[in-house]
Amino acid sequence: MKPILFHQIGLNYNIMPENTQVSVLVPVYNVAPFIERCVHTLFKQTFQNIEFIFVNDKSTDNSMTLLNNVLSSYPARIEQVRIIEHERNQGISYTRKTLLSAAQGEYIFWVDSDDFICENAVEIAYNAIIAAKADLLISNSHYLYYGKQKIEKYVQDTSYDGWDYFTGLVNRKRRAAIWAAIAKRALYTDNNVQIMDFSYGEDYFITAQLLYFAKNVAFIDEPFYFYNKINESSYTAGKKQEFHFQSIIRLLNSLDKFFQDNNATEQYHIILLKAKIVERNNLLLHTTPTLRRKYADLYEKETKSFQNALPFTAWQRFLLKPIESRHFLIADGLLIFAKIVRALFGIQF
Repeated sequence: MKPILFHQIGLNYNIMPENTQVSVLVPVYNVAPFIERCVHTLFKQTFQNIEFIFVNDKSTDNSMTLLNNVLSSYPARIEQVRIIEHERNQGISYTRKTLLSAAQGEYIFWVDSDDFICENAVEIAYNAIIAAKADLLISNSHYLYYGKQKIEKYVQDTSYDGWDYFTGLVNRKRRAAIWAAIAKRALYTDNNVQIMDFSYGEDYFITAQLLYFAKNVAFIDEPFYFYNKINESSYTAGKKQEFHFQSIIRLLNSLDKFFQDNNATEQYHIILLKAKIVERNNLLLHTTPTLRRKYADLYEKETKSFQNALPFTAWQRFLLKPIESRHFLIADGLLIFAKIVRALFGIQF
């Protein structure tokens, strides 16, 4: 098993940037309500040696007009900005490929254009990754809930080593995000990190590869990134629809192929098998009756053959049993009951 160094560092350092450049990469598509706030925080950065690259993925609103209007207020930044226009809408994965191929800085710092960052975010991230001599640096972040008008700090458990973080990420117990992080560009380019088009889980696939290849991963508690969770009816909060099943299957199969292509040790294949089983059961418990019947056999053989303990509660096993036995009417009734229990008592399933 390849060792992964993982350590937490404080903010008791003061490293002034010299010639090292950070590439701040920003995909843009129909973000008119948010882009002004985002871009203001970018151009106000205390770190000066930055290149800002924006890719307009054929926005149909006035996102780019707003971006250019803000840029005109920061004349000192104009020469640091590149704007690339897609001739047609290509999607987020293709846009990230365009951004990464255009980047020239030694470090990569992703910002989604509906999010924003602290004015010293790049300086904090750069100083921390240099101090740690790391390939990849991960941080805590803030979550914005517009419907509730509140901001919450997202805190990750750092009482584990790099291997634990990797296994937690693959099994969805750790956050998979390329934002709220900074990485060496060489970590992407030297290892040919793949950016693939998934309906769900794009960051998951990229982050898994970065962690696999990184020789040294560091963490800081300082939350410099504000992540916009405006869409609370999204996949993680609502029912799993069919494109989520299709995307998860393709995502996990792609990660399986990645491990095979890189001759990963057996430990990697075991944690991926566990991830497949966890995803299967989460999907089946939170989907529609029609899709539950259609995908009941998803990774069924893997589930039956898995020898290690799985992180399921007795409540979850109880709910899954009629699905596995194909007693779907009973399963439908139990899951309705489970939703009522969750609403009344907060018991998750």
